[in-house]
Amino acid sequence: MTEIREELENVNAWNAGRQRDKVLKRLEAWLPRVNAFEAQLRPYEEQLKINRQNESILRQNEQRAEEALQRERVANQSLTTELRKYRAFLSAIPPERIEEIRERYREEQQKQLRQQHEMK
Repeated sequence: MTEIREELENVNAWNAGRQRDKVLKRLEAWLPRVNAFEAQLRPYEEQLKINRQNESILRQNEQRAEEALQRERVANQSLTTELRKYRAFLSAIPPERIEEIRERYREEQQKQLRQQHEMK
């Protein structure tokens, strides 16, 4: 390739025909090497294309994961806020009333269990 450049740089009005012939001969000799090199590159080009596609898919998956993570954070924040409200509400109820409610709940659970056993 360097030789071809040198030949082209040496072209002038006096030697144009002769230099042109030299350049063409060098190009003819050089062309099969170029073709062979291109043939060697084809599998790599295909692999590069596949790699670019995979990279694109990975970026899309990463973006989806980030979006899902953000949604989870928002949901978690919402649940945390809701839990604080419930705790504040429960702390306002006198302890004896809470115990009364728990006792009623236990009684109701036992009643349901008895009914299930009677149905069998």
